[in-house]
Amino acid sequence: MTKKRVSHTSRSIKYLQRELSGNWLVDVCERRKGPVAVDLFGMFDLIAITPQATIGVQVTSGDHHADRVKRVLENPGFGLWKAESALRRVLVLSWRLSPQRRGSKRMVYKPREEWL
Repeated sequence: MTKKRVSHTSRSIKYLQRELSGNWLVDVCERRKGPVAVDLFGMFDLIAITPQATIGVQVTSGDHHADRVKRVLENPGFGLWKAESALRRVLVLSWRLSPQRRGSKRMVYKPREEWL
């Protein structure tokens, strides 16, 4: 029996709903155009909101973390997103397959967060 693969996006939604304190609404905001994913404002795959704050989330694999940080920082909309309100934040969330414990053969996905 083969295991069904879980996407980084699905994994991230569950992670954010569990880790963010309070009543956050988390949802996908990217759309597909054929095989290509188009991000919201060219930066975000997910959006997390409360009445008090908004977080734009870029989801990626561990190998592409630095590329995504660079892409978000170079996006013309990044300055506008951050300048308009102190209540808007940006999170780059990447996933890497690592041993569950030191010396363990069991591999699990572990998150890396970088707030911009």
